[in-house]
Amino acid sequence: MSILAQQSNISCKLSGLVMYQHQWTVDSLRPYLEYALNVFGADRCLFGSNFPIDKLNASFGELIETYFQVAKEAGLSKNEIEHIFHDNALRLYRL
Repeated sequence: MSILAQQSNISCKLSGLVMYQHQWTVDSLRPYLEYALNVFGADRCLFGSNFPIDKLNASFGELIETYFQVAKEAGLSKNEIEHIFHDNALRLYRL
């Protein structure tokens, strides 16, 4: 991931983490989310879900709450959180 993050044209979609962690917790996902946020930064990460597959292990609401909690606890600003949960998707998917 750190090698990919060195390329300015590559972003990271934060999704699919509960696909293989059937007994996931906020603490079990935190290291992966924080690592991606640290190496890519808030301008190159975006929240995503892997529905319907994720639905086997989490609701959409649980995922959003978990990712949001980790972002807040990581000390991200309101502006950075808005990038991850909204702005970056608009820009990257050209919506």
